[in-house]
Amino acid sequence: MADLTHIDAVLDQAAELVASGQTPKAAELVGQLQGQLPADSIQELRYQAFMGLSALTRGMHHEGVRILIPIVDALENSQYSSEAIRALSRLGIGLGLMGDPEGGLPWATRAINLAERLDDKLALVAALSNLGAIHFERHDYTAAKAAYARAVEICKQTASPNIIMLILNKANNDLENADSEDTALNPAQRAERGKTARTLILDSMHLIQDHPNSFVRGYAFSLLAASELVMGLLEDADKHAQAALAVDAGEGRPLPEAALTKGKILREKGHLKEAARWFQKVLDYGTEQHDSYLEALRCMERILVLQDKPKQAMEWADRRSDYLSAYYKKRLQSMAEVASLVADVQRVRQRSLALEEENQTLSLIGELGKDLAGTRDKSAIIASVKTHLSSLVRHSAFGIFMVENDALTALELSEDGLSLHIDPIPLHSQTSMVAKCARERQEIFYNDAVKADQQNAVLPGTESMASSVFSPLMVGSRLIGVLTVQAHEAGRFGRRERSIFSSLCSYTAIALDNAIAYDELAQANRQIQDNLKHLVLSERMASLGRLTAGIAHEMNTPLAAMRASIATAKKLAEEYRASIGDPDVEADDHRQIAQELLSSLSLADRAGERAASFVHSIKGKTREDKAQDLVRFDPEDAFRSTVPLLEHRLLEKSASLEIQGAGGNYAIIGSPARFSQVLTNLIDNAVDALPPRNGSITVGFASSGGTVQVSVRDNGSGMDTHTAERAFEPMFTTKPFGQGTGLGLSIVRDIVSDSFRGQIRCESAPGKGTLMTVEIPLAGSA
Repeated sequence: MADLTHIDAVLDQAAELVASGQTPKAAELVGQLQGQLPADSIQELRYQAFMGLSALTRGMHHEGVRILIPIVDALENSQYSSEAIRALSRLGIGLGLMGDPEGGLPWATRAINLAERLDDKLALVAALSNLGAIHFERHDYTAAKAAYARAVEICKQTASPNIIMLILNKANNDLENADSEDTALNPAQRAERGKTARTLILDSMHLIQDHPNSFVRGYAFSLLAASELVMGLLEDADKHAQAALAVDAGEGRPLPEAALTKGKILREKGHLKEAARWFQKVLDYGTEQHDSYLEALRCMERILVLQDKPKQAMEWADRRSDYLSAYYKKRLQSMAEVASLVADVQRVRQRSLALEEENQTLSLIGELGKDLAGTRDKSAIIASVKTHLSSLVRHSAFGIFMVENDALTALELSEDGLSLHIDPIPLHSQTSMVAKCARERQEIFYNDAVKADQQNAVLPGTESMASSVFSPLMVGSRLIGVLTVQAHEAGRFGRRERSIFSSLCSYTAIALDNAIAYDELAQANRQIQDNLKHLVLSERMASLGRLTAGIAHEMNTPLAAMRASIATAKKLAEEYRASIGDPDVEADDHRQIAQELLSSLSLADRAGERAASFVHSIKGKTREDKAQDLVRFDPEDAFRSTVPLLEHRLLEKSASLEIQGAGGNYAIIGSPARFSQVLTNLIDNAVDALPPRNGSITVGFASSGGTVQVSVRDNGSGMDTHTAERAFEPMFTTKPFGQGTGLGLSIVRDIVSDSFRGQIRCESAPGKGTLMTVEIPLAGSA
């Protein structure tokens, strides 16, 4: 079996190469997949697209067009839209270079429309560039210029590297025909076009000189030299032509455009023999470089005319004529072959459309099944059935009934779009076809008006119906209800309609049964949630009870200090009152009494603050979270405010508690009270696991990757793998019955995930303690 993962990876890499202009390299990479691709697969489709693009890039236009035309429809309708855009636009160029630019124009336009619809800026730039090239072939230089200008503007907005080639193509558009021997432009017009192109290139030279591709730089200097040639700037043209000639086009040969311009410069300087040698270099490339080859033939003819060799010039003229004749003959042949290929594709498309029309019914039924599969609301189910039934079966009346308390209640009854109301139909009714269908649990069908009237096969409240179908809604052997459609005309429901109706009834029965079960499940779930809330509250109150025992112990100290301070203050106040009017008591004595009184009151104030802090912590444990509780806070501060509530537990085990990683930037968003509850549960559990002596707990803080990690490590008894895996499971506990609810860590996990969008991990081993790590996104992280 083919490794589709590897194949997709190779194709994705090739797509990136094509997007960066390295189509030949992409084709070479994709070529390694030959023989590995599943037939009629998306991978095979993408492979063919790369082969077609490669053929067009190498000048094999007929081959590229032949490959691409049959596959572009399927590629466009796949998820690989960027590849479809490139294939469509390059297909347009291929047709243009085969002599049918008008035929290529719709493909290029289709590519642009697809790129705009998908808002794919990179693909849109490529499509616009290809459209400009097609307009080039049509000799519509104004349209080409507009396409290039729009592409350049998009590149500027998106900082795309494609802007360099677009600028050069735009310059080439301005320069087109300005330096041709057969131009109809006068010298002034030629010079003006050359000036426009030269200005554009010079303004972009800072981009061109830094381009890593030497071919791009050579192409730029070739265009610059050509523009200066038509302006009469021969020395500048010669300098830039030399720069272009320094670029190797392969096999030690110069760029054909550069060689052609160099020959023209030498010809203008009167060095005809040297010029002829450069034109011959262009001809040595062969006919693959059509435009350069044809121009070199003209230039050789022109040189012989200047050398006053009319006979030899005529031979070159005949050679050019023969070449053009063969070239256009080949193009006409290619166009005929492409036209035949397009016709074949159209015939296949028509057959596909016919087949698609035949399968449309099955597709719509499948869509109904999908719609109903995810629907748990009865009203939505009925609306979906009505919508799909209207598109599949022409009918005048529609009714859907459900069995409730030995009767059939109409969930929906309508005629010609108007809703009707009827009372429930008893199952034992002898005059109702709905009741008869339900009792007999089989389809009842009438396609004749007389028989329908005789059997009362008309929905109550509707006009006379000539065609009727009643079908029971069954799930296994259980009856859910009855579905019916009726029509005013006789013979409306044939085999196709009855088959569709039967399928609809199956989907509808299952959907309604699921909706009923879902309602029952939702009610049961609400009851479970209510029970769970009570359990969670019980766990929180149990935890609070354990804490308040220690808090009461800790509160005695500040309360005792307050009472002692108040007693001292009372004594000093009485002493002060007794000293009033006593001549033996001096001002210093009064000041000393006042100082002692203030000192005593200060001690009472500090004790009161400590007691208030305990009360505040208790309130934080018991209140419910509200929207305004979601604030930015430092988890380290929340930890320090939690420690006093747990000191008595640590004293019971003579255990130590230390902090690591303090002082960092750990701000998070959420409820400080909720986070305090997490720490309290984790540290309390750690204390339970500590040994009788030398127990230690370490709370660590660290941050990385946009998250804060808060860890609680103990040197207690630890857990085996099975127990650690179930640590967060609701109702699971290792404590004796009556000492633990099994909800503590489950609640911790829910708070971390729901309130803080984080996660918690447990690492433990018997005899090696336990490490609990809470990971929460930092404030401001996505």
